Amino acid sequence: MSELSEKDKKEMSEAIDETGTVQKEHSMTVSKPAGTLKVPHVGVDIEGMQDLPASMIALPYVKLVQKSSSKTILTDGKDATPGLYYFTDTQTVVDTLNFIILRAKVVTRDYIRDGESVKVTQLMSLSMSDDFKKLFILLLPITSFTSWGKLIAKFKEMGIESAWEYAVTAKSIKRENTKGQFFVADIQMGRKLTDKEQEAMADKYGEYGGVLERRDIMEEAENQEDV
Repeated sequence: MSELSEKDKKEMSEAIDETGTVQKEHSMTVSKPAGTLKVPHVGVDIEGMQDLPASMIALPYVKLVQKSSSKTILTDGKDATPGLYYFTDTQTVVDTLNFIILRAKVVTRDYIRDGESVKVTQLMSLSMSDDFKKLFILLLPITSFTSWGKLIAKFKEMGIESAWEYAVTAKSIKRENTKGQFFVADIQMGRKLTDKEQEAMADKYGEYGGVLERRDIMEEAENQEDV
């Protein structure tokens, strides 16, 4: 239980500006502007619904549980343990999250707290589980941006052009400041995907990359987030 080191604080200040946006020199191609997705419109593969975009499909959220978290009730009715990753659809938790990044986006929006408007910055990652069985949206608060920034720097150092070339692993680290204890994501590189797996993930990016542009996704994320 320790505060962020001076080195971590420096890295965060260099990588993230006051709005929570990753600065250009620390960015990578994990999110293309709207309209430039590999496959702009992929229909739902259900007869009679082919004209609907696949990005309309509802996806579950995963969030890092904090001591102050709400809406993190497990199937047995108990509160989820802080420091674990909570799946909103199954109401289950894991201590290690293995996944593939398809698209990541930093968003800043206004949130009403105690009758006053405050700005909230978070990272949304459209992700696929490492076993390729589950697509979800990972929500991380600004306190976890340092770890994400280090991952970006590592990817750039290795010359990685697509986020889905490697799987990543997320655990959590306990921190403490004047407001109390909290957990931040600890994200590390995992295995390299095969060429066939990378092609499959590129297709998934084309299908579902537009999900993060939906207005209702932002509203749903606000309902899931503990701010």
